[in-house]
Amino acid sequence: MFTIACPMGHLLELLPVPAADQSELRSRLTIGSPPFHDAVMHNGVMESGDSGEELVVAFEQLVRYVRQVSTAGGLSPAASSVLSRLGRAGPQRVTELARAEGVSQPGMTQLVTRMERDGLVRRIASTDDRRGVLVEATDTGADVVGQRHAERAEALRELMDRLDPQERSAVLIALPALARSVQAHTSK
Repeated sequence: MFTIACPMGHLLELLPVPAADQSELRSRLTIGSPPFHDAVMHNGVMESGDSGEELVVAFEQLVRYVRQVSTAGGLSPAASSVLSRLGRAGPQRVTELARAEGVSQPGMTQLVTRMERDGLVRRIASTDDRRGVLVEATDTGADVVGQRHAERAEALRELMDRLDPQERSAVLIALPALARSVQAHTSK
């Protein structure tokens, strides 16, 4: 296994990189360096004239595939996203969850109520505001997140195993770069 220190490091540590490829990959990890540029821009990953359509299609296929293999708990994509968010960020107000997930507060309230009924989340009193209520993942919910994470990791491992070393290196370089870009964009 190989871990890259980046916002998505938790995901990338699960991707297999043969020991022989690790030193070469380490030397390419400086964004903007000629090895990075050559690996990503000139090896069929992205051509300068591309409109991005091919990358959008590829990304959508990858997301769809990863969602399809994540079956633990029988969750909807929205429930899976909320449960994952609670696992990463800890307890949150319904309004915070609704804003973060891009849904209405009544819609989030209904989703949380269903997830609570299924034993995946619970409502707790806020320690900061006695009138406030937070939603947190239960142990069962955390177990489901762990199972779904393992399913996704296995699916990604299988996909990575099908790539040649150069393609694997390009993915391991490009994903952290995209994650950093997303992180910078969303933290504005």
